[in-house]
Amino acid sequence: MGFSKSRKHERKTLQNRSLEDVLREFRDDIKCSEMFKFLCGSLEPYRDVVDRVRCLAIGSFHDEFPAKYQMALLCELVSFFSADVQVSIYDPVFTKEDYEYVTNRHNWSVSQEPPCWIKDSTRTLFFIPHAPLDLTEQVLQRECPHLWLANHAVAHTDRYAEFQLYEKYPIMSKLVYLLNQETSELPLRTSGKETNTAGRTITKATVQQSTERDENAAVRVRTSVTTRSEEFTPFIPRRKRRNRKSFQAPQLDYAKINSHFESCRVLQDFNGGELLKNKPWINSFSDLALHLIE
Repeated sequence: MGFSKSRKHERKTLQNRSLEDVLREFRDDIKCSEMFKFLCGSLEPYRDVVDRVRCLAIGSFHDEFPAKYQMALLCELVSFFSADVQVSIYDPVFTKEDYEYVTNRHNWSVSQEPPCWIKDSTRTLFFIPHAPLDLTEQVLQRECPHLWLANHAVAHTDRYAEFQLYEKYPIMSKLVYLLNQETSELPLRTSGKETNTAGRTITKATVQQSTERDENAAVRVRTSVTTRSEEFTPFIPRRKRRNRKSFQAPQLDYAKINSHFESCRVLQDFNGGELLKNKPWINSFSDLALHLIE
């Protein structure tokens, strides 16, 4: 109850302050954070390349608390690259005040459709916080992003079985498949602490614990099967036995999916998301990750 009242009081206080004042404070929070330090480190190799930013699904930054922090991060990213960076931004929930704020900024525009300069997406940073999967699929297909700051592709789709994702969001399923392939091909190191490209942290203790769990699970399964087999042998009709043998998991051919990319890796996942938690921005950047799509 106390936390809820505190949040309500905080939002009421924000509503009584100008947007510029709030963004100034939020930009300071971001600028001093480990999250932004890590992000700038990963973007440094592209600092002289990126001169455009495409931002979608940000919400109304006049009305919504998470959107204010997301706008603050966007402003810091623009400053990181160059004040002359072109920014295309859009969300269907934009208010009149949101439109006015964007159109009054230098080199900023509100655009639902891809701007003409999006054809060279290698020079564009895509910042798409908390986009639904249908929008993500559409942008991947139409705008061919290269640098992709958005929800971690694996975390964003883990509620779908592989076949379901393949059927409903084929482009996104290929992206996830390539990310998982990249992860599986990494050499496993058992000394020190390593973070693979899908954002999973691997340590020597983790490997040992995983091995022990697998061995214990195998023993439990063997014991359980032996015990049950000694007690009874279930009768299975011949037709069901035949159907069981004939069932095969569908083979998914990702090579058939037409896309602009053939590889994907995560450049930054903020220590598996730990740098995004328990911060002033609450859940504004949950599951955020920087992907390189090629």
